[in-house]
Amino acid sequence: MAKRDRRFFKDNFPALRNSMYLNTGSEGLIPRETYKQINKLIKRNFKYGGSHPHFYNMVNFNFSKIPHYLKLLGVDPEKQIRVSSVSEGLNFCFNMLSNNNIKKILLLKDEFKTGILASYAFAEKNKAELIWADDLDDYYKRLKTDKPDIAIMSHVDYRDGKDNNIERFYSECKKNNVFFIVDGAQAIGNLFIRFPQEIHADLYVWTTHKWLCSPRGLGFINVSQRIKDSIGPLGYHYFATEVFRPPEIKIIDSMDSMSVHAANFIGEIGFVSSMRFLDKKIGIDNILKINEDNKNYFYKVAEKNSIKVEVSDTNLLSIKVDEPEKVVEAMLRRKILIRSIPDTEYIRVSIHLYNNKKDIDVFFKNLNQILGEK
Repeated sequence: MAKRDRRFFKDNFPALRNSMYLNTGSEGLIPRETYKQINKLIKRNFKYGGSHPHFYNMVNFNFSKIPHYLKLLGVDPEKQIRVSSVSEGLNFCFNMLSNNNIKKILLLKDEFKTGILASYAFAEKNKAELIWADDLDDYYKRLKTDKPDIAIMSHVDYRDGKDNNIERFYSECKKNNVFFIVDGAQAIGNLFIRFPQEIHADLYVWTTHKWLCSPRGLGFINVSQRIKDSIGPLGYHYFATEVFRPPEIKIIDSMDSMSVHAANFIGEIGFVSSMRFLDKKIGIDNILKINEDNKNYFYKVAEKNSIKVEVSDTNLLSIKVDEPEKVVEAMLRRKILIRSIPDTEYIRVSIHLYNNKKDIDVFFKNLNQILGEK
């Protein structure tokens, strides 16, 4: 295993030479090796053409490695539906359930926009009612009292990094025959690095472009046995070049079938290359340890500076400030990337494996200066 010092990370994540990157929750940094492999693939396409064996041999080689890395992350490749993003995956989940006479959909008022948009789109198209829960306790209560047909929730709250403890809700969903869809975008590589043996959702949508350091373009839906038993043999297979459906399962629109099996070569080779880097150069089991150490130090420095950081179960860390958008802009001028949380008074800092104590010290030094100027 290579020595993982500051030079190592700057060499392998060149973006760190241009800015202090504290925004992995929005988009993870891509390793140098991943860039090289993507560039190599594009050059082969440019030089030989997209149907030439020189191009497809490289595509097929990387495609064949995906199951290995899915297993390394603790998921069964046979239960994964390939999609291009969580947004697409959530819409596809709703389409999968469209033949189940869906009349009510339960979601949190503060759900992330991808879940809200997918719920709205399905509700409008299928004349379903949206039920809005004020908070997690209200959500749990409404699972019983409002009798929804679908419940949707994020595994990790994108605002403050708290674990929504989906196991509790999935148990209640199964009791009440409610389909449970989970947006897991902020969980893999942040809350856990290997999926638990039992994934507490009927349809769990996750992505590779945040905490797994891959480019955009590849996500997955983990399909539970309960869904297969409830809907019937959909015939989805990760390796399938076509999506087969029994006659009784209608296709809502072209997106419903085409998007699932249309290959995204950049997303696939990016995922394989980034996972190879994380496995060989970092060590999969080291990622959460590095992140935990960074988070603990972040809280320590915040306390020393009398700055309150909201309690978090992950490395999404929120701080309440006046005019958060202006704080983000001021940070950017100082080449520090963070983000604000829309419609709140919070900025959010995402610290990942390529960040270190010096980054955290510099962040708080600059935050104090910016707040002092306001």
